[in-house]
Amino acid sequence: MKKLLIFDISNFIFRAFYAIRPLNAPDGTPVNAVYGVAKMVLNAIDDLGPTHVLIAQDNKGGSFRNELYTEYKANRSEPPDELKPQFAIIDEMLKKFQLPCVRVKNYEADDVIGSSVTQFYKDFDQILIASSDKDLMQFVDDKVNMIDTMKSKIYKRDGVFEKMGVYPEQIVDYLSLVGDASDNIPGVKGIGAKGASKLLAEYTTLEKVFENIESISNKRVLNGLTNHKEEALLSKELITIKTQIPLGVKQTQLEYKMDANQEIKGFLEKYNFKSLINQLFIPSSKKPKKKDEKKTKDFSLTQEQKQELNPLPENDIYFIEAQVQSFLKHNKSDFICLRIHEDKVFVSTEKIRFCYKTQDKASLKEVVSTLVSKKKNILTLDPKILTHFCLKNNLVIKANIIDFSILHFAAYPYKKHDALSVITHLSQQEVGKEMKKSDYRFLSLQKLMLNGLDSLKKEVKDLGLEKIVYDIDTPLNPILVKMEENGITLEGKTLNKLSKEYHKELKNIQAQIFEESNFECNLKSPKQVAELLFDKLGLPIIKKNKTGPSTDASVLKVLAQLETSPVPELIIRYREIDKLLSTYIDALPKLIDEKTQRIHTNFNQTGAATGRLSSENPNLQNIPVKSQYGRNIRKAFIAPKDHYLLSADYSQIELRILAHMSQDPTMLNAFKHDLDIHTQTASEVFNVSISDMDDETRSKAKAINFGLIYGQSSFGLSESLGIDRTEASEYIKHYFQKFSHIKSFLDSLKEKCVETGYAETIVGRKRIIPEILATNRNVKSFGERIAVNSPIQGSAADILKLAMIKLDKKISTKKLKSKMLLQVHDELIFEVPENELELMQELVNTEMSSAFALDVPLKVDISYGKTWYEL
Repeated sequence: MKKLLIFDISNFIFRAFYAIRPLNAPDGTPVNAVYGVAKMVLNAIDDLGPTHVLIAQDNKGGSFRNELYTEYKANRSEPPDELKPQFAIIDEMLKKFQLPCVRVKNYEADDVIGSSVTQFYKDFDQILIASSDKDLMQFVDDKVNMIDTMKSKIYKRDGVFEKMGVYPEQIVDYLSLVGDASDNIPGVKGIGAKGASKLLAEYTTLEKVFENIESISNKRVLNGLTNHKEEALLSKELITIKTQIPLGVKQTQLEYKMDANQEIKGFLEKYNFKSLINQLFIPSSKKPKKKDEKKTKDFSLTQEQKQELNPLPENDIYFIEAQVQSFLKHNKSDFICLRIHEDKVFVSTEKIRFCYKTQDKASLKEVVSTLVSKKKNILTLDPKILTHFCLKNNLVIKANIIDFSILHFAAYPYKKHDALSVITHLSQQEVGKEMKKSDYRFLSLQKLMLNGLDSLKKEVKDLGLEKIVYDIDTPLNPILVKMEENGITLEGKTLNKLSKEYHKELKNIQAQIFEESNFECNLKSPKQVAELLFDKLGLPIIKKNKTGPSTDASVLKVLAQLETSPVPELIIRYREIDKLLSTYIDALPKLIDEKTQRIHTNFNQTGAATGRLSSENPNLQNIPVKSQYGRNIRKAFIAPKDHYLLSADYSQIELRILAHMSQDPTMLNAFKHDLDIHTQTASEVFNVSISDMDDETRSKAKAINFGLIYGQSSFGLSESLGIDRTEASEYIKHYFQKFSHIKSFLDSLKEKCVETGYAETIVGRKRIIPEILATNRNVKSFGERIAVNSPIQGSAADILKLAMIKLDKKISTKKLKSKMLLQVHDELIFEVPENELELMQELVNTEMSSAFALDVPLKVDISYGKTWYEL
């Protein structure tokens, strides 16, 4: 049987990077993604037994889709600095492994995969696509299957329908309607997953949906289709994978013939991959395969391992009402594992495990209420779901909720902390080998979590993180749940009005550009913009990329500063407005809850190694404020009738923490006497009297103050101030002469990190920084920047968390109706009834300013208004 296995290697690289703890080669180079990719690829080949293999790679210079749509993948951030040096090593490794790699200029890995499937279709009995990218499901049929190796899941035709709600041949049309947030593909505003599935079930294709648009009765769907047809057709063009690109390889060149030779061994030894050397070179573990051997997929544990794990029946044990009531009445266990999923509750103790599928909400509420109202230990992998349920149903929690994600985050900050990642980690410790999801049914969840609890608690104690876990992160969790439940009122009509204004503004800017240049083009196409700027207008080429002259933001900024043409500045404005429309103005109304008319974000306290909170679905922490275009979006966030929004923002908290930790006398004096720190800095560094200070000089000092906190070099400062590096170096030199204690303090942070391997916040939170020991200069510099920034930024995050805990307790004790809604960096936003406004201003100021004792005052700026814009 001829079987082709195609790897979407970019998909593997990013999943490996985030799944594997930080690893470094002997020279300090980070290699966790390299190791992860090697392990995943070799295991997949071993498990699936292909006769032929192809590695599909992305083109490094972008693709034709970026020319079609400027905002394509524009929402993606740069790869982490720790990952960047690993791409080249992975390329080298794949060549050493003798695996055929295909990368085609101006196309993506998806196009390579689609073309491979199509062009080699007749040559193979089976084709497997190893990826988790839903776009690739369009190729699934009886011969072609998709496999998610990390989840041990193979998708055939029916599996695609089960996951997506449409069949493979409808995937392109489905994604054209719903869009794809990961690639910033717009789709049709107002149509979600269910709506798209329903339309395609009735009309089969996107084109037929538009042909029958007059028969659609749902007004929201009809309006979306009517007003966003162009976006749908553009989305389809972006999503459609090319199938006839030149691959440059023949079927015979894809034959799998990896030979575990000395060259491979030398490569693995260079990066200290001992387990891979054992896997490939120790005879007892090496199992050569014949080319015609039919290998069946087997992700299971051995029978001996299953017996050791006290195997339970394959399917969940469903209890009926009477059995549940008997359990609740007679249960003596002090530790109960509990999970709620839709209409089911999963319970396990050391003696019993069952799933109860409730007939109504009241039954589910009764079961959960009985369990959480007793002084027991509730072990859970998803505490937020349990807390949300109890909050919605007014259930009082007396049980001790043990949050595994918080413990796991404290002990392993570099890992993922969702339920599946935690249970995978715990199971690996329990079984002693990498486990697959299909084997979890053999685990006693009670035994797994109790053993894991002891292990995690010991690691937390050994690391000195008990205060962090039990006094900060754990009590903060239910507060975040309340904030998520509260949400914030969003006025859709304000955004709709703004959308019309901004779309009109885009047309005006476009008209100005075309008139000024006497040339019309697609302003969302970098290629056509380059032609406009450099061919038609004759502006100087500032820098080039692999596809030609660059037109990125830094280039446009330089061209605008030349003041030889107004077009670069107009393009900057065009891009800004266009991104605001796609990311916020046209996207946020889709997320308004129909019942509450509010936006309900999700707060994550295990996502950032510094300990900072993040916000997602949607991210309300990054709503722009630097330009008027961005600030206008905040007008849509409003207070209900007879209420105000109240903002409490720590003033320059990071600089105050720096003053406290460094004990620099000049900076301490400035904050103790409530002097403007940037004016004071400017006076010291530039030898200008405060009375003669101008805004430009103060701005330079501000850039230096904040730049040094983030470990900024003279190069970085020169970029931010628009000056040459020599001048920037002089600024930094003068700064450290005037603030001598800060220089020695920042140096001590680096030295301490070298000694201990971690950076530490003011309350003891630790961040492991393996890069600090790297011999590679760039990697080590990155580690030094983290070592300087993490203690300061992380301390600010910890202080704000302590303030949130104090404020929540005070609001509850005083039985106030005011609600904490959002946390945005160093700021808290509350919804306050009119009659509590004066009390809340005093309360918030008192609790936040006393959250942690520094040697300088913690100053809080408080404001209120009817909209977020007014704060």
